[in-house]
Amino acid sequence: MESSACRIAAGVAIVLCLVGVAAPAARPNLLVILVDDLRADALGYAGHPFFQSPNIDRLAREGARFDDAFVITSLCSPSRATLLTGLYTHEHGVRSIWHRLDPERPTVPKLLQNAGYATAWIGKWHLGGDDAPPLGFDRWVSFVAQGSYAHPTLNVDGERSEHRGHMTDILTEYALDFLSEAREAPFYLTLSHLAAHTPYLPQLHLKGRFDGQNVGEPRSGDEDRGQKPGFLECRRVDRIEDRTARGYFELLAGVDESVGKVLDLLEAQGVLDDTLVLFTSDNGYLFGEHMLSDKRVAYEESMRVPLLIRYPRWFEAGTRAASTLALNLDIPRSLLEAAAVPAPVDMRGISLRAQAAGERRREEFLYVYYREINLKNPRAECTPDIAALRTLEEKLIVYPHTEEPVELYDLRADSGEHVNLASTTQGRERVEKLSRRLHTLAAELSSDIFAEDDD
Repeated sequence: MESSACRIAAGVAIVLCLVGVAAPAARPNLLVILVDDLRADALGYAGHPFFQSPNIDRLAREGARFDDAFVITSLCSPSRATLLTGLYTHEHGVRSIWHRLDPERPTVPKLLQNAGYATAWIGKWHLGGDDAPPLGFDRWVSFVAQGSYAHPTLNVDGERSEHRGHMTDILTEYALDFLSEAREAPFYLTLSHLAAHTPYLPQLHLKGRFDGQNVGEPRSGDEDRGQKPGFLECRRVDRIEDRTARGYFELLAGVDESVGKVLDLLEAQGVLDDTLVLFTSDNGYLFGEHMLSDKRVAYEESMRVPLLIRYPRWFEAGTRAASTLALNLDIPRSLLEAAAVPAPVDMRGISLRAQAAGERRREEFLYVYYREINLKNPRAECTPDIAALRTLEEKLIVYPHTEEPVELYDLRADSGEHVNLASTTQGRERVEKLSRRLHTLAAELSSDIFAEDDD
């Protein structure tokens, strides 16, 4: 696909033809970069032992980083629906990977489009089985379900067409074209990468980049499974192969290159500082911790996500948001706040600007996962309903409607959640107190995760 932006590639350099770049708008541009299955600790700025992500790290260095950021449901489709609506999973109704988002429901792109923003979604959608453009987007580039990394078929504004090349490169090129269009209105763009979802098939120039790195040993595979729920045995993995894990980071290297190209374009246009750039993931991922892979469970590796925002009007360079639990639930309200667009009365979330400034603080939140059936995925289908209360210092995990044991972790002393304290004398007292708070919070939010218990 040829670019319309007068770009001339010379190695990694990009020469840009700056024609028709509008003066900075009073309302900011909004750019959300969404990565698939990206763990919070998988990036350079987070201290990864070998993976370097200089372009993503730039966002952390020049903006705000929320080191305690989480999703409220660690699964692709529910998480994406929350990012669009600012609602809990039971409120927007997308409980599994095949549920559709109600087309009548207010979403961030609809609200921004109605407020005069030019809107685009480029990349993975995965809110229902098809890729038909929903309401709220002036530009639409997506694909059915998980799509394909190599030579994908894309739906471009309602028309399917075949493309040559790698998905990451193709989506990036579409994003650069959208960003290069001359327009008076501010823009809202979500660039939603398929990377780093399985299967791990990176661009050819990145394949083998991390050969020799030993990245496949589970870091908590020797823990006592006696105090863990029995359903985990059906999801057990003895180790993650090095080649598999290296492919994950090779895909992430492609995402980092993509971020660099986008930032370079915005900077060359002179609009980078007038653009709120938000980088995050739909959920985390387990690479052998607790002898598990995938996500869905309520352990830290599954729930934690990176969350970075570069926006000089709000954040000084290097801002660290401390003593607050930021959620994907907060992103829609924050985007609308930046755009000065009123949020719907039922939208949840707390402003990320206010949290970083210390004006607001979240000390606990409710995590839920609803059991999925008929997926032809035994590891998913054996995972029951899950409810968890995550505070600044502790976590209580329960499995409603089952006989699975309760889990209690002191996250100050045991950040890897190796030792379940629920059966200890002191732990039983904490379980009782946190369980009351968990049920109270679920009731306050009208969550139905415990509904069968009340019948």
